[in-house]
Amino acid sequence: MPSYRGHVLMDNRHALIVDCKVTQAVDLRHQRLHLRHIARLLQAPFSTAARALSRLGLGRLRNLDP
Repeated sequence: MPSYRGHVLMDNRHALIVDCKVTQAVDLRHQRLHLRHIARLLQAPFSTAARALSRLGLGRLRNLDP
């Protein structure tokens, strides 16, 4: 068994965690929470939460469906 498999598993695990946090952030944003509150709940930096939600078009509350 090659020794690099553990590193690949860790990379994939990290991606799953990040994907899970983005999904949680989107759900919280649809509840119309402020970005700072979402970042605090997810224990992530504000800039990271803002960038991830902006990339999905959810950076501003007015962009959400009424």
